[in-house]
Amino acid sequence: MEHKWVWADHKYHDIRKAGNRITLDNNTITLHPRTLNIYSKQEFKGDAVEKVDFIAENYWEPFFRMLENKLSIVILKEGRHNIRLCRVHYADVHNNIAEEMRNNKQKLKIYDYIDGRLRLITDFSNLNDELETLHPEKASEDMLRIKKQLNDFMNNNPPTNTELAIIVKSSLNLQIQTQEQLKITALSLQSVSKQIDSIVKLLNLLIPKPEKELKSKSEKVNYEDCGIV
Repeated sequence: MEHKWVWADHKYHDIRKAGNRITLDNNTITLHPRTLNIYSKQEFKGDAVEKVDFIAENYWEPFFRMLENKLSIVILKEGRHNIRLCRVHYADVHNNIAEEMRNNKQKLKIYDYIDGRLRLITDFSNLNDELETLHPEKASEDMLRIKKQLNDFMNNNPPTNTELAIIVKSSLNLQIQTQEQLKITALSLQSVSKQIDSIVKLLNLLIPKPEKELKSKSEKVNYEDCGIV
């Protein structure tokens, strides 16, 4: 970790001039004119990423306060982000993927596509197969994603990529068959419609049209014109 202290009095500079490296609680601190670097051998263990992060936070804040008092400096200040994490790693111990890679005499390495930093590896440390995430800004989030996927595999047995490919291919074939059936049905309906039109026209020719009703109209008769007196 790299820390740019906010304020320091002459005591800090006196300590730095006497020897720019000190050890505190198994952490090695290198003192510079405006910054200090901490190389820590601390390990925080837990059964979940959130728990490990919580334990680490509860350790580091009191440690920084202790370091401030020892060196007569100010590191933590509200509204100032002066702590930069340079190296970190999360390890999933007894990981099956890491074990398989070791058995095959292989080692998995994945680099970040943006900054090129190493992001994930498989390792065999302290006689343990470990899957490790190492990116300073993404390690915690990466391990959360990995644990989520592993839990999904264990609990739900989702299909593999090959099985998914078969499912997608079958679905596409079914869609193609359905489209062909719909085309055949549409053509059949068009043929039936034409047949119905022909039948209607034939019926119009065969069935006689009804005669118009005769209308009677009574008119006033002029008997003289008829020769009747």
